[in-house]
Amino acid sequence: MDWQAEDWQVFGVLLAIAAAAWVILMGAAFGAVRLFFWLDDRNKRMKLERRRIASRERQQRRREKRQAELAVLFAAGLKPQDGNVQVFTGESYLTERRGAGVYRQSKATPKFKTLKKLKYGGVDLATARELAQPLAAQLAHTYRKSRWKVDIVVCVPSSAERLKERGFNQSELLARMFSRLAWIPYRDVLTRRFEVEQAQAALRTAKERAANLEGIFAAQGVAGLRVLIVDDVSTTGTTLNECAKALRQGGAVEVYGLTLFSGVSRKPRR
Repeated sequence: MDWQAEDWQVFGVLLAIAAAAWVILMGAAFGAVRLFFWLDDRNKRMKLERRRIASRERQQRRREKRQAELAVLFAAGLKPQDGNVQVFTGESYLTERRGAGVYRQSKATPKFKTLKKLKYGGVDLATARELAQPLAAQLAHTYRKSRWKVDIVVCVPSSAERLKERGFNQSELLARMFSRLAWIPYRDVLTRRFEVEQAQAALRTAKERAANLEGIFAAQGVAGLRVLIVDDVSTTGTTLNECAKALRQGGAVEVYGLTLFSGVSRKPRR
């Protein structure tokens, strides 16, 4: 069969049309695949977001239930006991506080001895940082288990006398190292308004300790934030509560307390 020039022209046009159709078809197929993966990714993100919302709602319900239980205990004149979690039994400004260990049960542990050396061993700043690293890691581990959501980390301000004696604030060292491990920004927003004449450790009761620290702390730049206070030891919870009070007065919406060791409330008298 002899093809004329016109036949070859028609054949070329048909071939070009077929090639164009193939390109369009392949483009449509590629677009459909991309659309499928985009929709699948969006559905996964939506499911994850729904799970996060549900998780936050469950945490809020548990928190409200816990607060209702505490209100019943307070009305009955009892002190709550909940393992390492302890709420100040006066007028509490803390949302919740938690300790990595129980104070009375941890005095013989290596962690407690490390903290004792950090506070009272007369070490220099470089050594203090080395001692604080494993302690900050323990705080980070305890924080992850708590499932709290906070915006900034602060420390308990040290007295001028203690700061001069040690050359550093061990609570600030722990808070700064913890903030790097937990990826939460550290802010120096708590200050002491005045110095107390008597050390907290010399006072026996929570009532005396609360009166000793009344109005000592001030806070600024925390309006609308969820704040985590980091300290080394909390026995009665008075110092943490007074810090939380200042933060609340500064506009903080939630205040949590995290310490290496915390006291445990005694059983109520019958």
